[in-house]
Amino acid sequence: VSDAMQLRATTLTSDRANGGDGAVDLQTCSCCQTSLAATGDGTILAAYLDRTDEEIRDISVARLTVDGWQTPVTVYNDGWELAGCPVNGPAIAADGHDAAVAWFTGADDLAAVKVAFSGDAGRSFGAPVRVDLGNPVGRVDVELLEDGTALVSWVEWTDGNEALMLCRAEKQSGCAAQDVLATNSAGASVNFPTMARLGRDIFIAWTQPDGTGDRIAMRRVRLTEID
Repeated sequence: VSDAMQLRATTLTSDRANGGDGAVDLQTCSCCQTSLAATGDGTILAAYLDRTDEEIRDISVARLTVDGWQTPVTVYNDGWELAGCPVNGPAIAADGHDAAVAWFTGADDLAAVKVAFSGDAGRSFGAPVRVDLGNPVGRVDVELLEDGTALVSWVEWTDGNEALMLCRAEKQSGCAAQDVLATNSAGASVNFPTMARLGRDIFIAWTQPDGTGDRIAMRRVRLTEID
C-alpha cells in the first residue's frame, strides 16, 4: 500500500555513522509504540502492532540477523479489527534464546492483556496466556526472568480508578496472582509505565498526576517479593 505507515529501522555506530534505513514492514499501525530486544546471539527482535488491508491489527515480531530483517511472524491471531490506532503498542523482552511478548488487544470487543513466549529466539511463539483481571486499559511492559517466567506490568480499571498492575506469568498457566502497585484517582493518566531490571530488582516508573501537575513516580520491587 503506497500511502500506508511503514516500520523502518537503521543502525548507528559508536562514531555516529548511519547505516541507512530499511523497511521492516510496509504496512503497520500508524502510531502504536514499537519495542526492541536483543537475543543472546545478537539477533534484534522488533515487536509492533501490524495492520492488514482489512484493518486487522495483531502483534507481529520481526528479526534482524546478519542477513538483514527477516519476514515478520504473527505472534497470535487475535483478529482485532479496528479502523484506527489504539495507541497501545506491545512490549518484548529476551534472554538467550528465550523471548516474551506482552500486548493489549480489543478483539471481539473484549479488552485483554496477553503474554506469549518463544524458545527459538523469536522465530515462533506459543499460545498466549491472559493475565489481566477483566477490565484492562493496556499500556504494557515486560521483563523476562532467568527461570523463563515473564514479569508483566499493565494498567487496569479498578473501582473507577487506574491501577498499575504487576504479575509473574508462567508459559502455560499464566499468573498465580496479580498485584496492585499503585492507584490513580486523578483526572489525568499514569500514561505508559516502564520497567527496567537490575539484578534481582525491578524498577517501575510512571507518570503520577497530583494537585500541582504530573511527577515521575518510581518503585523498586525485589524479585523475592513475587517469587
